Amino acid sequence: MTFDLERARRATPARLNVGRAGARPRTATWLQFQRDHAAAQDAVWSEWSPPFLDRLCDLGFVLVTSSAANRLTYIRQPPLGRHLPPAELDRIRAQSPERVAIQLVLSDGLSAHAAEAHFERLYPTLRNHLKRLGTLGVPVAVRNGRVAVADAIGEVAGAQLVVHLIGERPGLGTADSLGCYLTFHPGPSTTDADRKCVSNIRPLGLSPDEAGATIAGICRRILERESSGTDLEL
Repeated sequence: MTFDLERARRATPARLNVGRAGARPRTATWLQFQRDHAAAQDAVWSEWSPPFLDRLCDLGFVLVTSSAANRLTYIRQPPLGRHLPPAELDRIRAQSPERVAIQLVLSDGLSAHAAEAHFERLYPTLRNHLKRLGTLGVPVAVRNGRVAVADAIGEVAGAQLVVHLIGERPGLGTADSLGCYLTFHPGPSTTDADRKCVSNIRPLGLSPDEAGATIAGICRRILERESSGTDLEL
């Protein structure tokens, strides 16, 4: 079979067959690189807009902020984004029902833009699928949150499974990518090896319209096998 480079280039946003002008990139290639780099930097520093925060409140989300009180601290001190202050955990505990099978968490992560851009298409479908698997906890939205912040939320909610949607670390041309981490019985001893991940949720990757069913399918398997991460074969 002959490899069709031009066909491959049209099928992916990756930089394939971009050519060069002498020893340098072509002007169009260089300008696109600069645009993608700027978009990635903007994503890292982005924050949820006031209308989006109002929308989350209308949907019943509990809004909390990690131990990183602002974006600058969040970027400079990553460990603070993995924890919630005790008062925020108490708020979640007070609003959680007694029996929770699945706890939904949404975090801005390293691309608040991604979480905001795809939320409306993904959340209703995902929630409907998950409701068929068990009781849902009160959804929680975390500002300046990293992946591990959902472990403590799942623990105080007494959830069997945490479904954590979070803006992914942006790459060049992928500043709008949303990820989903799935952890069975999260707690203080949870490690990254205990999580399953569905990544690249965006129009040019796994469509937000399709992601809900994909995530729910993995959740079903996790609850059936009572394990997640490297212990779970899909």
